[in-house]
Amino acid sequence: MYLCRIFWAAAITLLMVGCSNRIVKAYQKWDVSPVIVTFAEYPTSIWEVPFPAVSICSETKSRQNVFNFTEMFWRKKINDTYGNATKLSLDE
Repeated sequence: MYLCRIFWAAAITLLMVGCSNRIVKAYQKWDVSPVIVTFAEYPTSIWEVPFPAVSICSETKSRQNVFNFTEMFWRKKINDTYGNATKLSLDE
């Protein structure tokens, strides 16, 4: 009976120590670099990331009902009619 209690007390103590150790390591890693991008074991510098992997999108959003860029792109690609588009807007 006492052996069982000692076993469970030791198991729970070891698990608590292990979990606390992992929490401290995660906090120290976050304290050095507060942005977590991956679950990799070693941190990667931003300069080591290939260029196309970083995308910066503008805040300006175009409305499709005003100008449908995709439709104009495909019309120009297959040399179809351009509708009411001007020469200046097609060259841009």
